[in-house]
Amino acid sequence: LDVPSSGLLLAARTYDSWFDLQLQISAGLLGREYVVLGHGWMSQERRVVETRVRWTSSGRPLPSTVSISGKPSKTLVKAILLAHRVPSSFSLLVLRITTGRRHQIRVHVSHVGHPVVGDSKYSVAA
Repeated sequence: LDVPSSGLLLAARTYDSWFDLQLQISAGLLGREYVVLGHGWMSQERRVVETRVRWTSSGRPLPSTVSISGKPSKTLVKAILLAHRVPSSFSLLVLRITTGRRHQIRVHVSHVGHPVVGDSKYSVAA
């Protein structure tokens, strides 16, 4: 999880448990869902974001980017609530990731024009 995020971290205590969890994730039986507040109004229709996400580090971690040389990644996004407070508008988003790339959620919602509120790394001042 990224700071300042909160959530549940699932850890295996034995190799058998770890193998079983990996199998469930690979088969799509274990869902990873997140709730995010994004800038702007996103359509309330379900959306699939499939881009290649690239992470590089040259001494210090750099932001991940959408790049042809990145790894395949997929995020399912649905806006469940829209809000407006002058001068800004917001969307409450439910996301499900099927891959686990570094900063995938932050990169994907920013890529489609709805960066995470309070995320200074992947959004311009909104």
